Amino acid sequence: MKKMLLPLVVSFLLFLSISAFAQNQTEDLYIYNHNTKYDGSFDAERVYLYNDADGIWQGFKTMRQFKCSDARRALISTGSWVGNLSDDGQCLGDAEAPEWTSGNYLNFRHEKNK
Repeated sequence: MKKMLLPLVVSFLLFLSISAFAQNQTEDLYIYNHNTKYDGSFDAERVYLYNDADGIWQGFKTMRQFKCSDARRALISTGSWVGNLSDDGQCLGDAEAPEWTSGNYLNFRHEKNK
């Protein structure tokens, strides 16, 4: 009985290891990489603001128009930033701040959810 149980346990552990590795490999495919240009309907160079009333992302500014370095850095590296901006792109406070999202990140999210 012990001779049969050991190969069964080893096989089961091997199966779990392979399954965990495969899952990690699949998850790695869905990590946003700001150096990759993702294809999609959003302009990768534009920044979008979500319009709750209409339920759509509206193009607002280009990345170059963001004078707020914290916002630009976050938008480039992670694809999104929460904060308020003045009309000329300067940082303002973050009270009741909207989420700004790069077009490239929206294309990534759309591709990821296919």
